Amino acid sequence: MIKSQLIDLLQHFNTEELQEFQFFVDSPYFNRGYFIKETQSLLAFITSAAPDFQESALRRDEAYKAVFPGMPVVEGKLDKVMSDLHKLAKEFIAVNHYMREANEFRRLLDQAVFYRSHALDSRHHNIIQKLESYQNDLVRLDKDFFQRSFLLNFEIHSYENLHNLKRGDVHIPQTLSSLDLQYFLIKTELLNQYLLQQKVARLDIPEEIVQAIGESNLPERYADRYPILLISYKIFRLLEKEQTDVPEFEELHGLLRQHEEAIQPELLKSYFTYIRNICVLLVNSGRSEFLPILFTFQKEHFERGYLHYSDKISPSAFLSTSNTALRLGDFAWAEHFITSQQGRIHGDNDSQDYYHLIYANFLFYTGEYNRALDVLPQAFQELDYHIFSRRLELKIYYELESDLLPYKIDSFKMYLSRASQKVISSLTREQNTNFVNLLFQLSTTVKGDAARARRLSERIEAKQSITDREWLLEKAAQLK
Repeated sequence: MIKSQLIDLLQHFNTEELQEFQFFVDSPYFNRGYFIKETQSLLAFITSAAPDFQESALRRDEAYKAVFPGMPVVEGKLDKVMSDLHKLAKEFIAVNHYMREANEFRRLLDQAVFYRSHALDSRHHNIIQKLESYQNDLVRLDKDFFQRSFLLNFEIHSYENLHNLKRGDVHIPQTLSSLDLQYFLIKTELLNQYLLQQKVARLDIPEEIVQAIGESNLPERYADRYPILLISYKIFRLLEKEQTDVPEFEELHGLLRQHEEAIQPELLKSYFTYIRNICVLLVNSGRSEFLPILFTFQKEHFERGYLHYSDKISPSAFLSTSNTALRLGDFAWAEHFITSQQGRIHGDNDSQDYYHLIYANFLFYTGEYNRALDVLPQAFQELDYHIFSRRLELKIYYELESDLLPYKIDSFKMYLSRASQKVISSLTREQNTNFVNLLFQLSTTVKGDAARARRLSERIEAKQSITDREWLLEKAAQLK
């Protein structure tokens, strides 16, 4: 029973959702099936095992007794009740989502549709006025504002079209304008996400995206009226460039600061995420002067809650923020930040491994190499973290002057060469291959050979694509 779709779904309900679901199943409006009492009994049996849902507490024979007390076992009968309860659970998810406070606008709009279709004109007019006032009174906008505007204008058009007296424009210009605004913002946001992903993964851009990029221009009337459209467009223009334009980046950041109070917090958080990512691109392209700027952003955004979604931090934000602090030598802040995030990392079963990886990196920077090795996870399913982990291991073995380093270097080289292009992007392969080749040259250089050490420094500097450049240069300088 524990492996059923029903239990798998209910395991993901929190305590409040389980309680609400019990009310849902007890309601004759929603629970109208043949097994009304049986689904109620089954849910009570299942919730008694919450929140752990141990297999021993959810045995089929015990469930059957709870649902059909004193009755002989009939093959497949319990499965029918489970199927009905599973169906109710899926309906509850939809209803519960619809009834959220955030969906009040859509519920009122649905009432307006009902009033229109039932010729309740006065009620329809009152609802529309209320929705228009809500939209007009908003001070801080987000993406949903434009979707609501289109849906509202389309409903007004539908009403006027129903009562078309063959005069007037039946609200079509306003409906088209709101549709255009919504389309532009969603399209730009999707392009921004794609272009950022392309810079990380070096994707081949298909013809559809090339065409969409070429057709994306912000009408001046939108830019003047809606700052969030202008900000999204500025992000797009930065990301479409091969090299990040510093003046445009600074202009974008200034624009975002200027209009902070006009943007809803969740959208503002998304925009600041782009700011950090673009800053990371600048640092990775060799603009090391942006590292302190990036750290300033990260600290501020951490304090304002912009690094977290649903009180969880992504592994990438966790690694990037801690690594920036470590690279700048702010070990006290890094330690506080790292330890404060334990248990708050997205990743389900991998969350502890992410924490141990970042903590091992902290121990490496603070010179506790053996402890770092003890903490360092052995493998990750996600490629970027697996490569980072293996590279960190190599650096630790180098610092320890371990006899195992040559074997670890060979193993890493083999991994990079054997991994297919679908697994590792050409850029990632190049960056890490350059790193491991130069690490091998460092490890085979005799300390005191100043000429060879100088040549190695020049080779490291000359590489356009290489990871851990600063560390490699530091190790080369120590060989002189």
